[in-house]
Amino acid sequence: MRKFLSAIVKQDGEIICRPDVTDSHEDLIDFAGLVDDGRDAFVRLEFLPKDDDFADVAAYTLVVDQTNTPDWFDDAMKERVEQSLRDRVRRMIVADDRKILLGGCWIVVDGAKVRRTINATLRIVGGEIKQFSGGRIALIYGGEIKQFRGGTIALIYGGTIEHLVFGTIEQILGGEIKQFYGGTIALIYGGEIERIYGGTIKQRLGGEIKDDRR
Repeated sequence: MRKFLSAIVKQDGEIICRPDVTDSHEDLIDFAGLVDDGRDAFVRLEFLPKDDDFADVAAYTLVVDQTNTPDWFDDAMKERVEQSLRDRVRRMIVADDRKILLGGCWIVVDGAKVRRTINATLRIVGGEIKQFSGGRIALIYGGEIKQFRGGTIALIYGGTIEHLVFGTIEQILGGEIKQFYGGTIALIYGGEIERIYGGTIKQRLGGEIKDDRR
């Protein structure tokens, strides 16, 4: 699967996890130079939030994402890996004032006030981001982005984007974009766009565009 948070654990206990660039186990396997030859040299894992509540770190659960589990992945190993991934997610949480998020993977929650981001990977469930430049937003559940200047948004469920200057949105299911100046929206299922000045919408199956000035 390609779910946050994906990881690979090797028999020696090393955890391979790169949420800033991928949630694909196959990418992680190739990155680590491993071979999937059935010798049980590693285990595919998912560390999943409960009910998509990315901010509730205590409620995340560790799931083995393969049919068979080798003997070396015992309860003690599982406990160590689970604690390591929980600590990793906890360090991603942004709930305070930040001048900049420079690269990396972050979960922006209520209480966050971020002045700007550069080439970061985000999951936004609350808070405020004044300027997003480059990088990728995996999903938006809530919160507010004042200005989006390039990059990719994979999925919008809610929240508000004040000004989208350029970039790509893969899917919109809800939320609000107040000013869309350019870029590409692949698919709109729902939500609202207050005003469009340019750009491309490839497919629209729902939602509302109040003022289309293209």
